[in-house]
Amino acid sequence: MRLRGESGPVSGQTSARGGEPVTIGRQAGNTIVPNAGQLSRQHSRLDLQGDQVVVTDLGSANGTPVLRAATR
Repeated sequence: MRLRGESGPVSGQTSARGGEPVTIGRQAGNTIVPNAGQLSRQHSRLDLQGDQVVVTDLGSANGTPVLRAATR
């Protein structure tokens, strides 16, 4: 799985992650820890399933928008 930041504090950054799950949040220990106040400590997880990426919200306060639709 290759990730690329499109906006905010990770804009333009890229990361190759293989097939392992990726966690995003502002708490140390997450795979990606952007300096973004609107993120929860444990915000979301990305899982590679076959050729698709599954996005899971981890109970964040603000939701996780995917193609402009929020997941919860």
